[in-house]
Amino acid sequence: MKIIATATIQGPEAKGNAQIVELEDKSYQLQLIDFWVATGAPDVRIVFGKDPDGKIAEDNIRFISSLPDGVFTENFTIDHINDLVEMKTLIVYCKKFFAHFGHGKIILSSNKIVKDDSDENPVLKIIKNIPEGYSEGKYNNKKYSITKETFNDGKSFKIFGEELQGNDFISLNYYITSSKNLLKPCEMPEDKVIHFLKNVTLLKDKGS
Repeated sequence: MKIIATATIQGPEAKGNAQIVELEDKSYQLQLIDFWVATGAPDVRIVFGKDPDGKIAEDNIRFISSLPDGVFTENFTIDHINDLVEMKTLIVYCKKFFAHFGHGKIILSSNKIVKDDSDENPVLKIIKNIPEGYSEGKYNNKKYSITKETFNDGKSFKIFGEELQGNDFISLNYYITSSKNLLKPCEMPEDKVIHFLKNVTLLKDKGS
């Protein structure tokens, strides 16, 4: 187990210690330790938040899990941490009334969030396997053109995919820095980009 980040949640209706860990199978957990949530409130959730002051808005939070009330120590699965560098806080709030219960600043550990080793980073491995220049692929039973450009001695990539007989497109930049790797979708959700990369099938023969 490797600790990726920690946070101390403080607030009138929730408080306790949290840590984000990577398990041996490369999955991720949020571990809440000696945690307390006020009793009686419906639909209490813990989320990642992009606002450093813990302000809640639908466009700046990412759901992690619903929470029980009372005092507990419990682990919750995190589906991915690809956007963890953008997240500033862990926030506990009541979804029904959009009421803030408490929040804490995310403190990253010295471990890299995404390692440069492509064997440990499936997104980077996929990007490296896409041919440089123009290629074609099939995604959701539709054919896409894919253009890949590599810059900075292999430390940054630009990929643009476009549905050949439709209007859908995929656009992203990927950067390898000394401290972490950054996936930067261009004006679209990160989940859409990752789903495309993981599910597109490269075609050996163009026009097939």
